Amino acid sequence: MFGLLTVAPNPSQGVFNLSAIQEEHYRNSGYAVYDSRGKRVLQAPWDGSETKINLEGQPKGIYLLKVVNKSWSETIKIVVQ
Repeated sequence: MFGLLTVAPNPSQGVFNLSAIQEEHYRNSGYAVYDSRGKRVLQAPWDGSETKINLEGQPKGIYLLKVVNKSWSETIKIVVQ
């Protein structure tokens, strides 16, 4: 099931498009974004459809995007330039 997420553009100026190759695997999921210190800076429910993640206003750097549902999680490194 893993490897079915797409985050683009990456790196970005702060806006990322999150989508799933097979949306049904991500129904009833959620995502959170963490900064390099582990502080959660954004959290939202997610159903697998294409959505925008807006980190404009956050400092430049590396963030972790974690997508979670009841039985698994997947983490992707994203970069704000």
